[in-house]
Amino acid sequence: MKLFSKVTTIAACFFVMSNHVHSIDLSDSTLEVYGKIHMALNYMDSGVEADEVDNDSGLSDGDVSLSSNSSRLGFKGEIATGVDNLVAFYQLEQTINLDGYDGDTFATRNSYLGLKEQQEGYTRWEIKAGYHDTLAKSVSAMAMLGDTAADRRAIMGAGATSGNKADKRVANMLLATYYLEQSGHQLAISAQYSTEATSSKGTVDDNDAGFAALGATWKQGNFVTAVAHDYWKNGTSANLHVTRVASRYQDGHWTALLLAENLRQSDDLNRKAWGGQLALQDGDFKWIGSVLVAESAKGYSASGAIMTSLAVERSWSKVLKTYALYTRTANDANASYQGVDGGMNDELKTTAGNTPQAVSAGVVLKF
Repeated sequence: MKLFSKVTTIAACFFVMSNHVHSIDLSDSTLEVYGKIHMALNYMDSGVEADEVDNDSGLSDGDVSLSSNSSRLGFKGEIATGVDNLVAFYQLEQTINLDGYDGDTFATRNSYLGLKEQQEGYTRWEIKAGYHDTLAKSVSAMAMLGDTAADRRAIMGAGATSGNKADKRVANMLLATYYLEQSGHQLAISAQYSTEATSSKGTVDDNDAGFAALGATWKQGNFVTAVAHDYWKNGTSANLHVTRVASRYQDGHWTALLLAENLRQSDDLNRKAWGGQLALQDGDFKWIGSVLVAESAKGYSASGAIMTSLAVERSWSKVLKTYALYTRTANDANASYQGVDGGMNDELKTTAGNTPQAVSAGVVLKF
């Protein structure tokens, strides 16, 4: 039955794409089929000795891999409710792993049902129920080079020895946002809550594993700044507080971004991190530099790291781009921040004090 369901879904998607239809008029509702295919060829080295190599654990002394990086297929749309200014909307999004990795759950990415009020072309407020990124994760998503070997999540949201614990999606979630528009400015204020943040078990939610977050985003012209605070009550990120702020400014061909976070929990997840990215658009080419710094955790000396990355992107059209990049993570003596983490399917780990590095070339197709 599972195979039949998958085959039916894929066949339906190819039917839609073969007829060059991305949005279907369904009278009082719309359906848009969208997606992204992201494949990359990578050379990755953990910087470990030969006797430490364990590819099943992400430790390599120099290997080539092909990865599918957060490739996805989604369906979204809006439905008229028959109530003045009130619109229902929905999204169902699934990770598609073209490198052969398999999973069992369809809605593995942001998927929800929502209601919103629209007046004079503007959304005044909206509320979503379902499965969604945390507000702090959405803040850091402003960064460039996401879902590549230089993904920020090797540092942001990660501990010196425990990997990334803060950049997650929330199950059983409610997310409400109120928008204020005035004279070219927009302020969005959001609140997010879950009674059982880690999973949906098909039984009564366990309120001991709750989650709560607050956030705000301000936009004016080419300037955007966002701040959010997440709190995980229990689970794998028990009693974890995540505070993040990001600012992005674009001026002509230049884009600059600053990102900072404060993790408060215990052990290696009690530390600050910050960084910056700078990009130059030169015709069809975009040159990007990135530096991310994790400070030593409180009570753990020499447990920081610096991740530096250089990349160039080449846009071939609105839907197709290629890129090449180099990234390295220099760990302090007591730190083992990963070389590659986050949205890339093949992670690169290391041991304390080493410097993992990677070279990657990829192609991204959006539809």
